[in-house]
Amino acid sequence: MVCGAVSYRGKSKLVIVDPQDVKMDSDKYQDVLRQIFPSIRKLYPDDDWIFVQDSAPSHRSNSTQTFLEEKTPSFIPADEWPPHSPDCNPLDFFVWNALREEVYRGRGGRGFSSIRELSNAALKAWKKIPNDLIIKSIDRFLPRLNSVADENEHVFGGGEQFTHLNLRGH
Repeated sequence: MVCGAVSYRGKSKLVIVDPQDVKMDSDKYQDVLRQIFPSIRKLYPDDDWIFVQDSAPSHRSNSTQTFLEEKTPSFIPADEWPPHSPDCNPLDFFVWNALREEVYRGRGGRGFSSIRELSNAALKAWKKIPNDLIIKSIDRFLPRLNSVADENEHVFGGGEQFTHLNLRGH
């Protein structure tokens, strides 16, 4: 299991969690965010960033929502994220697949002999994902999110658009 963040200015630290060691509950997720946020703050020393996540249970819990209120300059609250739409997030609709492809590139279908070997390959692959591809995925984020909102007008009360998110430069 991996966790990271992407933006116009670059990528955060990649955190790898061995799924055999821990269940990803709210407390563990917040621990992972504590590891990631310093690298985000290096990209945005002016604290001008918006945190976006999907609607996984550990992401939308009350304790995580409170944590994000306290630890981020801005985030999309769970009640504003479209339900059943994890693929709106650039990480989910592009970055994780790109990471997987890079991790397994040239392996000829061979797996890894250990979690450590896989983790090392993931960390190396994370560094290789070009920022221009990440920027393209971020540029597609708002259109994807607005398309989901259009399809779910009843959820957002009249097809609310997410134009209030100014992601350019973030």
